[in-house]
Amino acid sequence: MALTVGARKNTLTGKNKEFRFHASCSGSVEKDEFIEIMTRENSALGRKELEAALALIGRTLARLVADGNSVRTPIGAFYLSAVGLADKESSPFTPGDEVSGHGFRLRFRPDRSFEAQVTERVSVNRDDSSWQLFPRPASLLSEVGKRNAGFKPGLMVRLAGDYLGFDEDEKNQGVFFVKSIADSGMRAENYALIKPKRIIFTIPDELEPGEYTVLLRSSTKAGTLRSGYLDGKITIA
Repeated sequence: MALTVGARKNTLTGKNKEFRFHASCSGSVEKDEFIEIMTRENSALGRKELEAALALIGRTLARLVADGNSVRTPIGAFYLSAVGLADKESSPFTPGDEVSGHGFRLRFRPDRSFEAQVTERVSVNRDDSSWQLFPRPASLLSEVGKRNAGFKPGLMVRLAGDYLGFDEDEKNQGVFFVKSIADSGMRAENYALIKPKRIIFTIPDELEPGEYTVLLRSSTKAGTLRSGYLDGKITIA
């Protein structure tokens, strides 16, 4: 497999070039498959040992980062940042208050040597045309008709755009709410309408309050997954 890279029209604010390069993944590796691959590549460690090691890393990172540490690992540093707005400098920071919009974000800064290991191995498949058929979400409207506002779990919403159609029965396709590029996201399961230009669905009841990127995943007839992101983030209250 290779990373697909192509040139697209540059629609970014303050652009000084007509086109910009865009990369898209050719596939995805879920947690179980990731562990299976590591098991095959290191016969000295069994699957249970690797699962236990990853769980230990997760628990240890969570504890140390929650204590206010920036934790450096062989792949990079993990740390927390605070988010939210205030009317004045002395305003309280209330991350437990859903109305305030205050909260924390887990950040990751790749280690440069690890980043080099990744980029040195990349092979590129150039594609300047098929991206036009990628899902292109344009807007998300709540039932009250306000763009990108007033969203909450259980609310029925309308996603508009182009090339939005997907196979509802395939769980790796559909509308997902993700917090980062590395996040597989939570899939919306209840769809009232699936059309190339409009999707009507219900925001998952289990979705926790916070900021999310709306992602639509679909597939070509050959089985290649394609993703399209809605510009900006939405806030789930």
